Amino acid sequence: MPKSPLFRLVSLTLLVLVLGLVGLGFLRWLGSQQTYTVAPHPWMQKRTWLLARMSPEDCSQVALQQLLELDEKWTIWLDVQPFGESLEVVCPTSRIFELSSEIKRGPKLERVIPLLQKRGVVFNVRTIDTSVTSPFLQLVQAWDKKSDVGIASSSQSFLRDMRKKRPDWLFAGDASTWTKLQFFSSFGVESALDLWQDFFVASPRSDEPNFLTGPAAKEIALRKKVLILELEEQKAIGASWQPLIRGVLTTRPKNFSADTFFIKTGAE
Repeated sequence: MPKSPLFRLVSLTLLVLVLGLVGLGFLRWLGSQQTYTVAPHPWMQKRTWLLARMSPEDCSQVALQQLLELDEKWTIWLDVQPFGESLEVVCPTSRIFELSSEIKRGPKLERVIPLLQKRGVVFNVRTIDTSVTSPFLQLVQAWDKKSDVGIASSSQSFLRDMRKKRPDWLFAGDASTWTKLQFFSSFGVESALDLWQDFFVASPRSDEPNFLTGPAAKEIALRKKVLILELEEQKAIGASWQPLIRGVLTTRPKNFSADTFFIKTGAE
């Protein structure tokens, strides 16, 4: 007796579900077999990462100088954007992965490089492709500090291109990687994702691609990467988050207490 179309549909659906579950299980098993090591970089040995970013309220040379006068425990986060043939420090009102036009333009990067001296710096290069790679490297080579440099960007193609040229630097997870991490986490197979970047900046805002979630944070910690939280208000983190979050990025470093953030328990 021929089977009805409904029977065939139900059978096919069940088969797809079974194969899907088997595939997910295999991916989880494959990820669990991986071993991870810490990147050979002095920053990776730091217990706490403190990153200070310029405020969108003031992008002047004076404000930059005040940032550079912070205690050396602070790493400077500089947002950099191309304008024609020049690169300039900017102060965007948007989050780190957004390329909105609402920015204040600061001093040219070529004037800032000599001021950095022995400071640790993360350059967040606001670009959509690799066209800025060569001019950026030409400016930085005059000051080249090698291991004291971190690179962030909204463009994964730019990050990969930079990594080929400067594998001794550290690289941040971009918006695309965050989106994939959140998607894989929703199926419980985040261990199958290629997380090649060294550190990740998470947002406490649920409408951001890098929104801080437990599964993503645990996977980053498991991979021996560094998880940093964007924070504008002084606020202690809960005990459950403390083993996972190792740093903070803020535009208000003078009002921030690392002891309060990392030691006392507070709101989750």
